[in-house]
Amino acid sequence: MEIKLIGKSTKEASVSLPKEMLSDASVFTLTQAVRVQEDNLHAGLARVKTRGQVHITGKKVYKQKHTGNARHGAASAPIFVGGGVTHGPDGVKTKLSLPKKVSKIAKKVAIAQMAKNKSVFAIEIAPVKKTSEVAKLLKEVSEKSVLVLLSKDNASQARYFKNIPTVTVKIFDLASAYDIVTHQSLVLDSSMLVSKAKTK
Repeated sequence: MEIKLIGKSTKEASVSLPKEMLSDASVFTLTQAVRVQEDNLHAGLARVKTRGQVHITGKKVYKQKHTGNARHGAASAPIFVGGGVTHGPDGVKTKLSLPKKVSKIAKKVAIAQMAKNKSVFAIEIAPVKKTSEVAKLLKEVSEKSVLVLLSKDNASQARYFKNIPTVTVKIFDLASAYDIVTHQSLVLDSSMLVSKAKTK
């Protein structure tokens, strides 16, 4: 699969996405990975007090008989204001997990889906020395949110992206499928791709 290459030394060129970066697995794998990540982003520590935990008088609400009301022994019952809560959250967080193998497949599916939508680009990052140069190159992407994935060798180049508000930059190995699908465009470090640039 071919994607557009943007860089200082290239006017119009394309590079091939390596097969190792793509997967034709079911999209269900991707949705599963996204669900796990989204769930783990929430603390899930909401907690309510039961009738045994609320601080309220233990005095009998009204006398047992001759009131026409149902029998009640304490104001801590859930039907009274200030009473306990029934069947509320108890502050126990169940953490979801995903096998590493499935996570890797989901990441490849995410890249493949972005590529099908023509939302994946490659960038020549090595010659870049200023943030202004990066901003100029990314004008071709023209999206509201861009995820830039760099190779480990070019990790130091991340500093040129950090002051651009619409751009998120990460190391490729540390990015997840969730990171990819929550951005409108994906920009990959060209040094990670097949070095068969086709200049038009």
